[in-house]
Amino acid sequence: MDARLLPQKDKSLCELIGTVLPNHWPETLLPEHGEEAVKELCQRFLLPYSGELKTEYREYKDSKGCSVEQTMTL
Repeated sequence: MDARLLPQKDKSLCELIGTVLPNHWPETLLPEHGEEAVKELCQRFLLPYSGELKTEYREYKDSKGCSVEQTMTL
């Protein structure tokens, strides 16, 4: 997708999104995996980043991407 649709300057966006998608995760995840990407995605899309979102993202990772809390759907 990134090779065809996005200009070179926006390819990092695909990398950030890939970081939060379960099919791109390594076999063993550190508790902090993807948190910086979530922060940067929030900044790019002008969304608030909070401790609650951080906690919900960790729960999302623990559930292997099956559980999405309300804050993450905003």
